[in-house]
Amino acid sequence: YMNSDGSMRSNEWRLDDTGKIRYLCSWGGAYKSRSAKINGRSYTFNSAAEVTNMQWIVMDGQWKLAKNGKIATGWQTWDNNRYYLNADGTMKANESFTDGGKTYFFRSWGGVYKNCWQTWNGKKYYLHDNGAAYQNEWLK
Repeated sequence: YMNSDGSMRSNEWRLDDTGKIRYLCSWGGAYKSRSAKINGRSYTFNSAAEVTNMQWIVMDGQWKLAKNGKIATGWQTWDNNRYYLNADGTMKANESFTDGGKTYFFRSWGGVYKNCWQTWNGKKYYLHDNGAAYQNEWLK
């Protein structure tokens, strides 16, 4: 993997032409058939240099979730927290989002608020354990 100026890319996560995640090591190659600790997180790589465990990565300055060797999208659960990852793998954060007629509110670090009251744009909401706001429902 090379930069446009011909220099070798290194110490970064990249997607290959098939959408698989690769980590480019300091020498420009990729880890294969081993585990490695990168920026304090543990990763497992198969013989094709694909990440095989589910783990967060920082790619192009954005947190993304590696899952089955690719960038995860849609609803994901990690460490008992729910996240929504956009089509490009970036997570929703500090925003509201409506999916399937349900509204969700996301924390600054990306997880949904759940089982709590949340004030958003001057309105108060109570959130289910999956993060969806109660709408036209009675609280028990």
